[in-house]
Amino acid sequence: MSPDEDKQDKPVNEQGPPTQQEQREELEKVVDNAQDVLIKAQSTFPFVLFPDTIAVSRMKVAIMRRMFFKTADVISLQHEDILNIEIDTGPFFGSLSIFTRIYGTDPLRINFLSRKSAIDVKRIIEGAIIAHQQNINTQQLEKGELITLLTRLGSDSTMM
Repeated sequence: MSPDEDKQDKPVNEQGPPTQQEQREELEKVVDNAQDVLIKAQSTFPFVLFPDTIAVSRMKVAIMRRMFFKTADVISLQHEDILNIEIDTGPFFGSLSIFTRIYGTDPLRINFLSRKSAIDVKRIIEGAIIAHQQNINTQQLEKGELITLLTRLGSDSTMM
């Protein structure tokens, strides 16, 4: 019996520490998941001269606040650091307020998103927060299926 065959017959916990190649492959999976954007929304020009952007991935939420041409302040939050998300909607636009463990009592606000984008982003973030709180691993789900499930999970029956 070759050493490789002997290693395959043993339970996982007896195979020893992961090899460098296995660690690299695992890290590449995490990187791919972290960069897999589920939804992205941008504030509406001309109401905001330098539009802000919010992007939600499988593992984090990134907010890019633009202050001038080719400049931005980027805030990146893991889903578990988000305590709550609130939405204010009007007939055409919506605003998101994100309350976090990190930034204290002042919420992060993104204004002048389209109404639909604000609602969709809120639902996906809310679904991701609930999934994380329930210790549900979403990394293996296909992107389209994940978006659908998180949207359903984050939907409020009172929201249109």
